[in-house]
Amino acid sequence: MPEKDDSVGRWFGIWLSTPEAQNVFCGALRYPMDSTGTYPSIMSGWGCFLENYYSEGSAASVPYWSFSIDSVLADGMPVKAPHGSYNPNEAVWPNSNVTRSPGGFPLQVASGGNVIRTSLPTF
Repeated sequence: MPEKDDSVGRWFGIWLSTPEAQNVFCGALRYPMDSTGTYPSIMSGWGCFLENYYSEGSAASVPYWSFSIDSVLADGMPVKAPHGSYNPNEAVWPNSNVTRSPGGFPLQVASGGNVIRTSLPTF
């Protein structure tokens, strides 16, 4: 569900559900209105991204971290199958890897440390 609308666009919230069934609010992203002034909706197609900010040294100096995504809900409805791609500039973050099962979930994400990319550029 949208968090709120403003004069620029619509804010969509992001929550993570822990194995203990706690919902943790992570933040919100604002998607702008289109040229007709119509607010975006989940059904109009949109995406999100994972970005890691680290100011010390290179990507190789980032400590290892990982997580899995077992399902995604949009407006309370399950996403059928995730898809994505890596940054075309492989030198930006070469020690990251995202894999998914044949059915789409879970997504396994690992980054930092000595992670070696084994998945294709588009998944």
